[in-house]
Amino acid sequence: MPKYVKKPVYSFMCAMTVFITLTGCVLHAGNASAHDDTSKTKRYSSVNKSITIEDHSHTKNISNVNGRITLGDFINAKKISNVNGRIVLGSQVSSDAISSVNGGIVSKDQLEVDGSVSTVNGDIHIEDNSKVEGNIETVNGDIELIGVNLMRNIELVNGDIHLTKGTKIHGDIIYKWDKKNRSKYRSSPKLVIEKGVVINGNIILQRPVELDFENDELHDKVVTEY
Repeated sequence: MPKYVKKPVYSFMCAMTVFITLTGCVLHAGNASAHDDTSKTKRYSSVNKSITIEDHSHTKNISNVNGRITLGDFINAKKISNVNGRIVLGSQVSSDAISSVNGGIVSKDQLEVDGSVSTVNGDIHIEDNSKVEGNIETVNGDIELIGVNLMRNIELVNGDIHLTKGTKIHGDIIYKWDKKNRSKYRSSPKLVIEKGVVINGNIILQRPVELDFENDELHDKVVTEY
């Protein structure tokens, strides 16, 4: 390579190293990439690798295929989506929407989501003092909420639900019946609601569900549609 080419290449590599360090984000090489949107925040995407975002970061969309997404504490991200991989969130993460296909979503405390949290073939676990403005939805996954304030509905087809003290559901809990996969439902999912959980809406059952309520009054909210 001619000498006049080496210097610019070396300068470019140094600049990129400094840039990644300053953003506070670690991308696990491979096909992971950061896209410049001419602003202080970035979009991150990865194929066949994982993405890790360190504490105190602000990003735009984070998307991944075949890898894990891990976010530290005090992070703001516009949208987070993953296919074939888990999403693991630290404390005080905020986002417009979070979704996963073939992977679960696990969040520590004080999660704030302006939209919905959803999975297909993946569990959802959200901890204390979190707030979700939209729905929490899953197809073939369990849902566990520990002291979560949900402004709309829980909707699922097949999976267990466990709600602990301090959780408040402003909408309904809806177990949907998927006619296309009717033969798969050989056993009933379980809905466990501990004392101290508030359900403002109804518990709508479009399929058989095993109910375990510590507060017997919740049985009055059950609407059977099968």
